[in-house]
Amino acid sequence: MATHRGKGGTIKIVSVVNYKGGVGKTTLTANIGAEMARRGNRVLLVDLDPQASLTLSFYHPEQWREYLQPYRTIKHWFEGWSPEGHARDPRELVDTPAKAKFYVGGRGQLDVIASDLTLSDVEEDLVVAAARHGAARERHDHLRVFGRLRDAFRGLPPDAYELVLIDCPPSFGMLTRSALVASDFVLIPARPDELSTVAIEHFMDRFHRFRIAYDDAASKIGSLDPEDRVSARILGIVFTMVRFHGSVPILVEQNFINLPRAGIPVFETVVRESHSLYADAAGQNIPMVLSEQAPDKNVAEMRTLVTQFVHRIGEVDHA
Repeated sequence: MATHRGKGGTIKIVSVVNYKGGVGKTTLTANIGAEMARRGNRVLLVDLDPQASLTLSFYHPEQWREYLQPYRTIKHWFEGWSPEGHARDPRELVDTPAKAKFYVGGRGQLDVIASDLTLSDVEEDLVVAAARHGAARERHDHLRVFGRLRDAFRGLPPDAYELVLIDCPPSFGMLTRSALVASDFVLIPARPDELSTVAIEHFMDRFHRFRIAYDDAASKIGSLDPEDRVSARILGIVFTMVRFHGSVPILVEQNFINLPRAGIPVFETVVRESHSLYADAAGQNIPMVLSEQAPDKNVAEMRTLVTQFVHRIGEVDHA
């Protein structure tokens, strides 16, 4: 994967976001990350969702409780963050899930920063901090609240990873906004139905308003640093959990996929519905794309989607 300078130096940072839950967001994040690692890339997955579904896709609950939860989750980064620059080294939070590493092989690297089931407490703390620093004279500190995750990626060596994927919570709260400030790109998974369509529109509206407000605050403090702007760009919508009839999506869902969406691009390849397949893979703590038992057609489709993902990053990056 070609790299260019972005929010994380030469690391490309992508937030996977949808305002609505249950759209296959975690499944998409895990499989794109695993396939990119299988192709020889260095990949970091960051679980920012308090439900910890991404984390539990790679670890048994007892492994998380005993080995990660006490001192190696993204919650520890937020709690240890300091405006004076004495924050914990983010590399101390990184873990390599052993089973996924085995199936990735020796060419690539797949690491995880785990979530915490009490990460919602961090969300509340960020809201309080943002409100406390909301006055004009404290606007710089106000922006730093949103930049805490960005600061974590700044602490990574530029050659540590080529790709970071952030699995965001299904909301537009402080955690998601922190991810957007830290990111170069946004990927939007969605089901081909009315609720997901409304959720996409709602997210785009909130994202647009947040970008304007954040950039305006940065301008008012006279910041010329491009990293003090919300520069994340939309890669597009990936339709997930799509029901097929034969080799094509069923008509009603294909009609939703074909709807125009205010210029937001749509990935050609979709992720077909297969609850048992993805659930079994998560239960085995390896993404479907690495599973030797997964049907060839599902693996081939996911790998085609990842190829399109890489191409889209290149296209948007050079636009």
